[in-house]
Amino acid sequence: MKRYESVHELIDSGEEFIGKYIRFEGNGIISGLSGTATKSRLNRVLGIDDEGSIIVKKYNRKINSRLISFHFNQACEIYTQSEQRKLNKR
Repeated sequence: MKRYESVHELIDSGEEFIGKYIRFEGNGIISGLSGTATKSRLNRVLGIDDEGSIIVKKYNRKINSRLISFHFNQACEIYTQSEQRKLNKR
């Protein structure tokens, strides 16, 4: 697991994160990075669309979501597939 202070920092780092798993901090009162990491809190990064949004898919869901660039100022953590497999499902 590798932590970044913002999604901008992740993109600027040049790390290949497509196909890996990401957990977002969020912009609300409660931090999404506090507490234990579970599979249900991770999103799989599917790619980047033409507008620069990150396309993600939540664990065990059928619909994809987009993180638009307006929300790139939140911290995130990147997990590899082997790290994701070791996490609990809840």
